[in-house]
Amino acid sequence: MAIAYVVAVKGLGRYAELKETPAAAERFIIGTLTSMLWGAGTAIVATTYLR
Repeated sequence: MAIAYVVAVKGLGRYAELKETPAAAERFIIGTLTSMLWGAGTAIVATTYLR
């Protein structure tokens, strides 16, 4: 649930830019997805090796 809040606050902080430029909105979505996948992957690898 905390992840949803972080993504929402991040989106609200850049709302003016995202509303103005469709390309910026696309980069924002791709960047957010990439960051979340990277974090999840890192967490999975870390928990696998720390057991």
